[in-house]
Amino acid sequence: MKRLFALLLAAIMVLSLITVAFAVDDPSSEGTPDEDTSTGGSITIKNVHLTTNEDGEAVMDSVYDVYLMLRLESYSTTGKQAYSYVIDPDWMDFFTGTGEGAAYITLKNTKYVEWTAAQDATTLNAFSASALKYIEDEAAKGHIIAPKNTTDPDVAAELKDYVVDCDKKTLKFQGLDLGYYLVDSDVGILCGLTTTNPDAEIDAKNGAPVVVKKVQEDSQVGTDTSWGEKNTADIGQRVEFDTTITVHAGAQNYILHDTMDDTLEFDATSVVVYVKRVGASNTDDLIAGVDYTLNTAPENCTFEIVFTPDFCKGLATGDQITVRYSAILGDNAVIGGDGNKNETYMTYGETNNHTTIPDTTVTYTYGFDLVKTESSSKLLDGAEFQLFNTPNVTEGVTAPLTFTLVTSEGKTPVYRYDPDGEVTTLVVIDGYVQVTGLDAHTYYLKETKAPEGYQQLQNMRPIEITDSYLEATVVGDQWSTGGVRIQNSTGSLLPSTGAEGTVAFITFGFFVMLATGVLLITRKRMTMIED
Repeated sequence: MKRLFALLLAAIMVLSLITVAFAVDDPSSEGTPDEDTSTGGSITIKNVHLTTNEDGEAVMDSVYDVYLMLRLESYSTTGKQAYSYVIDPDWMDFFTGTGEGAAYITLKNTKYVEWTAAQDATTLNAFSASALKYIEDEAAKGHIIAPKNTTDPDVAAELKDYVVDCDKKTLKFQGLDLGYYLVDSDVGILCGLTTTNPDAEIDAKNGAPVVVKKVQEDSQVGTDTSWGEKNTADIGQRVEFDTTITVHAGAQNYILHDTMDDTLEFDATSVVVYVKRVGASNTDDLIAGVDYTLNTAPENCTFEIVFTPDFCKGLATGDQITVRYSAILGDNAVIGGDGNKNETYMTYGETNNHTTIPDTTVTYTYGFDLVKTESSSKLLDGAEFQLFNTPNVTEGVTAPLTFTLVTSEGKTPVYRYDPDGEVTTLVVIDGYVQVTGLDAHTYYLKETKAPEGYQQLQNMRPIEITDSYLEATVVGDQWSTGGVRIQNSTGSLLPSTGAEGTVAFITFGFFVMLATGVLLITRKRMTMIED
């Protein structure tokens, strides 16, 4: 609402200026112009386009031109306001004969200009566009209509009598002949029309478009936070992007540039473009080839959206263009760290020489180090695991996640999530494995085989991944900290029979029998002696 109010206020101001500019009376009537036109006039442009230099200071990098269309021969602001305009020689063909400007004015006494067309914003914008086209057409014929003043650094210094106030965002042209001026800039067309009598102010109706980029977090779809500056994803997952461009009247040469890391595979068939007009409740879909062109092979970015001149001409301040598209997170994705980036910016202006501030989203994918130890933290080999998205696993029904083994034989295994992978079992070698390419989520680890002599875990272990890779620190054959540590225990040795136990039992029985025999013989001899 604030932007709409500001736009309406600016339009009212410009219209009021133009109404005065063409309120021309017969020079012989009451209120005959009597003001001196020999002194110079000025035009102050408010809200000029600024940028930031290498030192972080605001500077004006745009070119503003002022063209004198009608000379103010004389005027009076006392009593009944009266102005006498005559056509500048450079613009004679535009305002007379079959020139497009003739549709807007009539000549009184074959010399003085009177505005006879409507004074609404649509009419004035059309008049400005016709005037700018006339400048281009005349240049093609070899007739150069030079601006009466400009900020173009390539133009002679004597024309550049102006003052820039970056704090106030104003540009003031000085030393101008009094008259009716067309103000143009390379930011976009339809900047303004005004009369110097002797000083005038206008608002720059064009300005820098604003580009905002977002990415969708799939785990929060439908919530207020589902679109933001970052998201997490599995490898192989489709990632949705949204770029919104808030435009200004006078939009010119709009080109959207999008650069993805090579870890994101752009899907050109997913592109959808639509516009929401100020005050409208619905959006209008744009047509490829009519309203824009999709370039999938530009030199310096992944793709471009080039908006057509006819579409740009119909844009008003506050209109919003939305570009939606998707990409697949590739198997070469950066795990954790700086993530996988997608940057968007726009170029615009008369020669497409202005650039918006880039906006970037980051897609992260994570994982964890799975470490197998005994109770003393010593690493163990030989364990096997499976990973699930749910704790409710039904044997033969619930499928484990699939992976691709990406390391060569003899090294610590690295398993990369792969929705089309064939590996479902994580085998521990050298005490641990790395599991990569996972979205932020709670996973469930199931031990399917324990190391020899150790007891297999009976319960599933939940693993929560939020915003980082769960990295373990291993020193030698000992786990230190971090990661996902799974401990195993051994049972005590139970009593057994056979082998060495049987031999001992037989030996013991032999000596018992021998002792019994000796005892019987001894007792028998003692009995004989007694007899």
